[in-house]
Amino acid sequence: MLLTPAHELPLRTEQVLTMTLDALMLAGLIGLKRSMRKPLSWIALVAGIGLFALRPSADGWWTGHLVYALSPR
Repeated sequence: MLLTPAHELPLRTEQVLTMTLDALMLAGLIGLKRSMRKPLSWIALVAGIGLFALRPSADGWWTGHLVYALSPR
């Protein structure tokens, strides 16, 4: 999803819902960290934090993608 160009902007409710679900999954990951293998838990934690690190970029805030482009008609 990160490297695929986005072609539509999601609704505000969808954006908030996906960010909430990402935060809940990250919290669950932190809760399960003791029962997971250490390298796997660190990779998953970095990926989860990366989801939120992408959000401050201009187009990434709305789409969750690095690139936003309208498809030709």
